[in-house]
Amino acid sequence: MSKAGNIYASNIASTAMMKAIISNEDLSFPGLEYSYFINKLNLLKIKIHGINNQTIGESGFVYVINNTQGFKNSPAYSWQYVSKEEKIPIAAIIPIQRKDFTYQIIDVTNKKIIQ
Repeated sequence: MSKAGNIYASNIASTAMMKAIISNEDLSFPGLEYSYFINKLNLLKIKIHGINNQTIGESGFVYVINNTQGFKNSPAYSWQYVSKEEKIPIAAIIPIQRKDFTYQIIDVTNKKIIQ
């Protein structure tokens, strides 16, 4: 759950994995940059502003839900779903390792590609 009380879900595995290992806390504006509209022509690419030692973890968890009832697709037609529900039924919990995430990560502050 976010500080604003939101729960976020995704219908794309790569974005769920991204959220499992990359934190946007204590980053400089605009923090994490990535597309909300991912497809074969627009692949997931993450840009990080103000990266620090806690930004990318070595492991995390993806929580699987069975449906998006109670969630709003926001922005519309994107991979992101948002809910204010306090209890979301979890169907499975999948451990994720950083090595599982194979998408491009760019450290904008230091002008380098991390992976």
